[in-house]
Amino acid sequence: PHAAYFFIEKSEKYDGVRLHLTKIKESRDMAVIEEIRKKRYPIFSTKYSQESKYAIYFKVDIDAQDASFNAGLPEALPLLKDRGTILWCNTHSKRFKPSDPAGDEYAVPIFQKLADMCAPYGVRVAPYPHVNMWVESPEDTGRLAAKVNRPNFGTSFNLYHWKVLKGDLKRPIEEVAKLLAPNLMVISINGDEGSKIAIGPLEEADIAEYRTVLKAFRDHGYRGPVGLQCYNIEADPRDHLKESMTVWQQLKEQL
Repeated sequence: PHAAYFFIEKSEKYDGVRLHLTKIKESRDMAVIEEIRKKRYPIFSTKYSQESKYAIYFKVDIDAQDASFNAGLPEALPLLKDRGTILWCNTHSKRFKPSDPAGDEYAVPIFQKLADMCAPYGVRVAPYPHVNMWVESPEDTGRLAAKVNRPNFGTSFNLYHWKVLKGDLKRPIEEVAKLLAPNLMVISINGDEGSKIAIGPLEEADIAEYRTVLKAFRDHGYRGPVGLQCYNIEADPRDHLKESMTVWQQLKEQL
């Protein structure tokens, strides 16, 4: 069978290679895997071993108490050991409406179990605030972090899903940053495409907005990873990643 291709292009400001692989065998022997990584991709044992942060999009269903997340996780965790990995949990419920704290009674034990399972491997866990899902707002991640009460479980922020919130759910970015910062594990930002809010590459025209958002979190002590949201961008990755990296370099200089 074919593995999904792994995208880490190499260009002016980012490193990597695009691969489309045919699986010929499988190994979970970490010594063998490490030897292959060091021999074929030495950067994983130097630069990336110190700097990398991996956020894995991970589904959690709080309605399914006996099968709330992927049953293959225990087998995968040894492969993630000490890689700076965060399970970024898109959290679902048909029983409870988005942001309904009545679901906490069911979600908290699930997340405690998940965090405890991940802790021996240095893997962290954070709910992903996603519009129309049960964890919908950044504040939901803060409420859960307080109740789960595990050192490897924290909060997160996504620019797109904060901007599309309506009414009282969308609080000022300064308030959001202050609430999330003590347990904040990961942020992702993005640009807009078209006349309505949609995910696109970072744009120079909106650099003041990105700076305001990032500065709010930085002023409250955040020094963790900032990811780039690229979901459903139709442009050639070589073009839109270069565009985003140009803006990102300007942001770094301003911050």
